[in-house]
Amino acid sequence: MLYRAQFTQVKLLVCVSIPASKTGGLKTYVHISTPLSWPDARDYCRENYKDLALIESEDENTNAYQAKNSSSTAWIGLYRVPWTWSDNSSSSFTNWRGGEPNGRNEYCVVETPEHLWVDVPCATEFSFICQEEYEYNLWALHS
Repeated sequence: MLYRAQFTQVKLLVCVSIPASKTGGLKTYVHISTPLSWPDARDYCRENYKDLALIESEDENTNAYQAKNSSSTAWIGLYRVPWTWSDNSSSSFTNWRGGEPNGRNEYCVVETPEHLWVDVPCATEFSFICQEEYEYNLWALHS
């Protein structure tokens, strides 16, 4: 007995979203002028953006600095000893002012108007810099 099969064309659409951190994606920085403590600033950034600014190169440092008012002192995502970013990652890039960090029970970091980093008490209220990351979306249509 002979069977005939009828095939219809099948199309497959594949969507993949790749986090910017895995692709070298573009970070953008947003200055929030409302003064908050470091933990409150981190929470605000996580709720409304991605996190406090994670700065891993001179270019990123310049972009974060340019996001804020040049006369502002603003929180970035670096904290504790050993120095760690708010997402628990580490970075070899730093931009400390001479004599910093100074080890005076100051465990959170600000970017100063002089474009340098200083450690200060985390409960102090400053404006802050949040980070956004754009994801890459890839689509493939296969027939």
